[in-house]
Amino acid sequence: MVWVQAKDTEELHKEAETKDSLVLIYFTAPWSVPCQKHGAGLRDLVENTPGVKLVSVDATSEPFIEMIQAANIIHLPTIHMVNKGSFVQPGGEFKGLSSDKLKQLRAKIQSLQ
Repeated sequence: MVWVQAKDTEELHKEAETKDSLVLIYFTAPWSVPCQKHGAGLRDLVENTPGVKLVSVDATSEPFIEMIQAANIIHLPTIHMVNKGSFVQPGGEFKGLSSDKLKQLRAKIQSLQ
């Protein structure tokens, strides 16, 4: 499955620490207009890009609040890229979601494959 909804931080870490794929950690919220508007485009990107998996995190869910505060995630959506178990530096964080951001994300993914 290329799109996983993490239920808690343990599942998030298990999914993100995989060594065989590029993982996008998608911090989202049900009320976020950009998430609603561009989520389908993100899903399409992930489903049509081999070797990429997305782990969705509901930033309003109790199990994630402490972790999100510690990571200083203040913009929703935010996407963190993890390649073969390591956070992608530089350019591995995308704050906000728009058509332009999806193009930038696609370009970054292609540069890592």
